[in-house]
Amino acid sequence: MSPEPAAHQLQRLKDILVEGAAILYARGLNDGFGHLSARVPGTDSFLITPKRRLGDLRPWQMAHVDFLGNILEVGCGEGPPFERILHGAIYSLRPDVGAVARTQALACEAFVIAGRSVRVAHDFGATAGEETALFDNPHLIDNEEIALACARALGNRRAVLMRGNGNAVVGGDVMEAVVRAVFLEASARLQMAAGQLGEVGYLTREEFLAQEAEHSLIPHVERAWQGWLGEARDRGILRNWYDHRSYPR
Repeated sequence: MSPEPAAHQLQRLKDILVEGAAILYARGLNDGFGHLSARVPGTDSFLITPKRRLGDLRPWQMAHVDFLGNILEVGCGEGPPFERILHGAIYSLRPDVGAVARTQALACEAFVIAGRSVRVAHDFGATAGEETALFDNPHLIDNEEIALACARALGNRRAVLMRGNGNAVVGGDVMEAVVRAVFLEASARLQMAAGQLGEVGYLTREEFLAQEAEHSLIPHVERAWQGWLGEARDRGILRNWYDHRSYPR
């Protein structure tokens, strides 16, 4: 049986999920759908955003769910999303993953509908990996069989594009998963635009490794996060709830 997580640990994860969800909403990766989750360290469980738009969430609304999708704490009345079982499958197969961002980013969606992966073609795009995985199934991921199939399609990559059903981007923590998700969509948009002008110049393996090492550094990730968080605040998405959080900046 997993040990009981400390209350302050859960509160901090809930606060960060609200911030990450606000960023995904402000950057246009999610509207009324999509979700964001964080592994609860030392347990077979995670916290996940509810079935509400990501731009209007509060920490107490986060649901606590185990890897099989069983609800440990419902959060708000809407409860966790049906696809929580996908998050659980990814955490089960990938112990290195600490967070999953499930978005409906349109440019990424265009790639998978065309049967193409998003490859790395610019510096910060390297944070999302050299190439995305593809999952050729448009159905809602609401049962263990399809969830495991999608998690296996992800393999050891950082993102999987699901035909007609958005994508899932993973990271070591919420900040990393969200930053990767935003830069992945930027990569997809750049490649679509470049493709209209001519042949896309993808990074070589050596170029990718160099850019990944540079732009995956914590200061770069934090700078991107703070910039987008400021954008969300400027738009009134967070509504100043963060001034009363339980942990310091």
